[in-house]
This record gives sequence, structure tokens and C-alpha cells, in this order.
Amino acid sequence: MFNKPFHIKSQTVLKGSDRKRIRAEISAQSPLFTPDILTTLIPQKSDVQQVRVSLHNGEPAFIILTAKQPVFFEFAQIYYPSVYTAWNHPEGLYSFATWLPVINKIYGGADLMLPGVVSKSEVTPDTFSHIRSAMAVAVNAVGNRAALAIGETCMDGQSMYSSGMRGKGVAIRHYYGDHLWMLGSKVSVPNIPEIESSVHEIEDMTNTIQSLELPAQTADETEHPASQSQGITLCAGDADVDSVTTGESALNDAAVFDNLGASNVIEDEESEFSKLTEDTKLLQCFLYALKKKVKQSSLPMLTSAFFRDFIQVCCPPGETLDLKKTKWKKLRPFLTEMQSEGFLDVKETAKGVHSVMSTNPTHDRVLGFRPWPLPVEVDSAPDDTQEYVYEPPQIVELLSINAQTLPLFCKLGLSKGDTLSLTEMRSLVTEYVKKNNLQHTENKQLVVLDGVLTDMVVKKKEGYVEYLKWNILFERLSHALGAVYMITYSNGANSVKKGTPPPISVQVVTRSGNKKVTLINNLDKFGIDLKIMAKEMRSTKACSTSVQDGKTGPQVLAQGNHTAFVYKLLKEKYRIPVKYLDIPT
Repeated sequence: MFNKPFHIKSQTVLKGSDRKRIRAEISAQSPLFTPDILTTLIPQKSDVQQVRVSLHNGEPAFIILTAKQPVFFEFAQIYYPSVYTAWNHPEGLYSFATWLPVINKIYGGADLMLPGVVSKSEVTPDTFSHIRSAMAVAVNAVGNRAALAIGETCMDGQSMYSSGMRGKGVAIRHYYGDHLWMLGSKVSVPNIPEIESSVHEIEDMTNTIQSLELPAQTADETEHPASQSQGITLCAGDADVDSVTTGESALNDAAVFDNLGASNVIEDEESEFSKLTEDTKLLQCFLYALKKKVKQSSLPMLTSAFFRDFIQVCCPPGETLDLKKTKWKKLRPFLTEMQSEGFLDVKETAKGVHSVMSTNPTHDRVLGFRPWPLPVEVDSAPDDTQEYVYEPPQIVELLSINAQTLPLFCKLGLSKGDTLSLTEMRSLVTEYVKKNNLQHTENKQLVVLDGVLTDMVVKKKEGYVEYLKWNILFERLSHALGAVYMITYSNGANSVKKGTPPPISVQVVTRSGNKKVTLINNLDKFGIDLKIMAKEMRSTKACSTSVQDGKTGPQVLAQGNHTAFVYKLLKEKYRIPVKYLDIPT
């Protein structure tokens, strides 16, 4: 990660609440860092800064500085200690020991492979039982506990044993001598003896470590003076990688740390978001939405609206998401994978209609996510200088399986409370009739009623009924089923309610003095702003209007008879279907 120069994007002084949150996240990921240790490393009152950087491959990372010394860095929602932190608190994380030639390979850009791990005893299933996958660990040389590299485990301890100690064990993120180390005090590797090692062994090992060969400088980089003062020899390594010494770019970026001035934030205009892969962009915006945008009160919500109103809007200015370029290709497979990982709950509310029912804002990856700054959102409430744009809600009338109709539909694999469209109900009943040979042999327009159908569609006063026409059967079944409807508003919020949608009703009543007033009810049920409606009537019809509480909820009152105007306004401008308008003409 830090074997090449990185670019500083922004630098902020952490607030007390952010420090507390970061300590809690580190403690959850690395329990060996006790609260006392974390309070020492990230104190509540001392100067603690968070630096947002762009790595050489364009990926973002965050560095936590205490008194200008890197103590932790965060990458892909995982916190890692710096080698300085690991030296001061070696008890804070688990460590893998290896031989010095392997350390040379790590300095050349390699990861730690399991065959290079040195164990004091024979490897058993319990040797690495405390290791879990994606865990921050240290790598040290045999004989000295001082960390020479920090990385992330690629598998858990049981997998390490079952693999026969083969494969990649630790993906290296940071090591002694890289650019992150250059940002600190640049001290040498300390002597941290192992329990069974002698002082002489440690001194010999430390002298050897400090003379290890690091990768050679590239021609376009300037040698940092610290590389000579610390006794590090810079010469060709075993791998062909870029230099780990500090170039001019990194030195210029590091100078920012000494020039905070009055501003706490230094932003780079160049966007690093565009350098990410499409998969990473989508995941980043998804985590941003769960952390900052989604409110549980707005759920359930159609998946398409969830993507449009919450995920897409999390892109930095000038950036977009292209689902077709991701590995998922479509929204549904992506949300299915996110559901399997515990981020959210998606259900099919109607055939082919999926909704996000709830999200999990306490997920570890959501809590550890670092959102980037977005422009301040402008209040969406309309004003005198902004035209009010209304989008009518989508209303889907459905049928719900109740106790009366359950004996039929349970045979078709459905349960009480499941919803169906009229088309789905027709298809299922037709399937039931053909499967049980209930169609009349001579007149195909008739259905012979068995005991199940008779109990649902024949009233007692009718007596014995042998068969019914298809259309009458469907009509009676639709009445026997419970009526529900799902309404989805333009902001993505939706809900399923019993009964039929209440229409917008308009009444003209006479008040004292033989004065007529127009009362408009149920506008809020269709997401219409009553104040905007009242203002529009007042300006267009030059009448006195107000918003007041009615018997069924808030209503608009307008002086005079304006039924024709309201009918035209709701039908043409607000695009409310005529069947949901109860207006006398």
C-alpha cells in the first residue's frame, strides 16, 4: 500500500465524538487493544488528526495522527496500527514470526506466505485458533517481537491448518521503511525480546534487521536523508518493485502536516472516486447510503427507488454509477448479495415487485465506513423562487389471502396474508381447476364447483349450486379475498394497507350567511402538499384558503364553489387517475 508515494487529499482535526467512535471501532476489530491503550494512542484532548490520502492505485485510505505521529491507518473498513504503535504496544495485536530472508522479500513487495511462518512447536488445529480472517496482525523476525510489517490475514486459523500451511497467509499493508513510516519520527527498530531469547541474541538480530536490503530507488525519486541516518542500505532487492524511499511528491504532501493554519480541511479538487472500479464505486455508495442517507421511517421502499434516491445520490459531484459495468450487471443480484451479508432485508411484496424492508446501520462495515464530503443539500421544500414539481404515487391494488380463501390457496403453495394481483389470482384458480379436472366437459365456459370452491363462492341462501361461469367465479373469489393496496410515493417510501385507496373527495358545504366553501380531503394520502395546493387556489381563483383538520385528516378549505377547477387541476396537473377522484360535477 505505502510502498509508493501517496497523495494527501484532506486533513481534519478529529472531534471528540469521532475519536470515541474510532476507538470503539478499533476495539471491536482488535480486542487486544484495551480501552486504556486506545485512550493513550487517541487521546480525548490532545492534537489528533485524520488525513485522507489517495494511494498510488487511486484507492482511498485514512491515517490517524497523534502529535504528528501515525498511530493507525484505515483501509477498506479495517483499522491497522502503524509499526510505531506496534512497537510501543506489541501486546495489542497477534504476530507471525518469520525468517530474515522472508522479511527481505516483504520489503520487495511480497506478501507473507504460510510456508514462511515460523512456529515454536508443531502446528496443530489450536496453534492459530485465535486468528480470524481479515484480521490486522503484525509480522516480526525470529528473535525480536518488534513488528517489521503490518497486514491482514487472508484466512482464519482453522483454514491455515487445513491447508497444510500452504498459500498466502498475510496480505502486507505497511512495513518498516515505507512511506507511512517516513511520515513519522523515523526511529529504528527497537529491541523487544521474546520470552525465551537472550539479550545478545536480540542485539545481533536488531543489527541484522537494520542492515536489511530495501528495494532500490527509482530515478525520479529523491533520496530521503533519514535513510542514511537510520543505517538502512538502499540497494536492489529480490523483486522488481518501485522504491520505498520518499519522493518529492510524498515530501510535498507531508509538508501539509506542518501547515494547518486556521483551516482544518484541505481539499483536493481532483476526484479519486473516478479511479475506482465500478464494483468498488457501487459498494462505496451503498455503504454511504446506509450510514448517512437511509432512515428506517422511509422503509419499506421499492428497490428501484432505493437505488435512485439513496445510492445514486451518494456519488461525488460529477460522478455516476453504471450497474451494467459491475459484476452484478443488475440491481437485484447486488441487493441479494448485500442481503446475504446482513446489510439489509429485501422481500417480494408482489409478483416481480421487490422492496427494501429494513437496513442494518450497525453492521461492522457500515460503522467503519468513512464517507466523503458531499455538497450541502438544499431544502427540498418549495418556495417562491422554486417551482413545485409533483409526481403522483404509484398505486397497486392487490388481493390478500384471508381465512376464508386459505383452504384453496394453501393447496397452491401460498399462506395467509400473501398478496396477489387480479391476474395472478385468475392464473392460480385456472391452474387449480385444470389440475382437478373441474372444467365442464361439454361447456368449457362453466366450472364445476368442488367442496373447496363451494365454501368460498356460494352463499347459504343460494342452496345447491353445481357450477358457475368463469367470470362469475373470478368475481366472487375477488370479493371473498381481502382487498389491500400498495402505494409508492415519489421519494421511494411505500406502504401496504388494507381496503381500497381512499379517493380525494371534494365537498361543497354551506356555512352561516349562505356562504359556500369547498372542502378537499385526502390530499395527503396522495403525497400532495396541502399548503401548495391552498396557495395555488388562492392565487388562481382569488379566494381565501386555509389548511385545517377535518374528520379524515388535514383538508384544504377554499371560499366559494371550485369543484370544476379542483377536478381539472387534480386530473391534468397532478395527474391523479379519475377513479381516485370523488368530485361532484
